[in-house]
Amino acid sequence: MGFGSTFYEYLPIPLYFTFILGITIIGGLIFVLSKKFLIKPRIGSVKYSRKRKRRKWTTVLVLSINVIILLSIAFILNSNLLDRDLIPDFIFILLIAVFFITLPMCLIAYLMQYPRFYFSAILFGTGIFLSEFLTIYFAYPLSNFISFSIVGTIILLLGLFYLRKFIIKYPKEDGK
Repeated sequence: MGFGSTFYEYLPIPLYFTFILGITIIGGLIFVLSKKFLIKPRIGSVKYSRKRKRRKWTTVLVLSINVIILLSIAFILNSNLLDRDLIPDFIFILLIAVFFITLPMCLIAYLMQYPRFYFSAILFGTGIFLSEFLTIYFAYPLSNFISFSIVGTIILLLGLFYLRKFIIKYPKEDGK
C-alpha cells in the first residue's frame, strides 16, 4: 500500500503524510503482531549466526549506497543539469525500475538468502513499468493506483497463501 501511495499525493500535505504514516504504522503492527502471535508460538525465536548478521549489514550498506545514488540522480534531474529530452520518459522509467528497484531487491534476496523475494523484486519493477505503460490508457495518478493495486494484490495473496501453508505445517502447540 505504501509503495503505491503516489495516488494519494493529491491529498492536502498534512493528510497525505498522515495517511503514509498510518500505512507505515499498520504495516509495522502487522509485522510485529504476526511474529508475536503466529510465528513465535509455533517455531520460537531465531538466533542468527555471525555470517547471517554480516550479510544483514552488507545489505544495509548496499541499500544505503543505492539510496544515495538515487537521490543524486533525482537532484541532477530536478536541477536541470541533464537534458531529459535525450531519453524518452518510458525508457527512463524502465531504467529506474530495473536499476533502482528490481536489481537492488534481487541483491537483497541474494544476500539474505530469501529466494521468494526475487519474485517480489520483479513484481515491484514490473509495477513501475506497468504504471508508466498504463498512462497511455489512464491519467496519472489512476495509472499508479491500478498498477500498484495489481502488484500489491498479487504479493498479498501470495503472502496469505504462504501464511496458510505455515500455519498448517506448524500448528500451535497446546498450552501456548
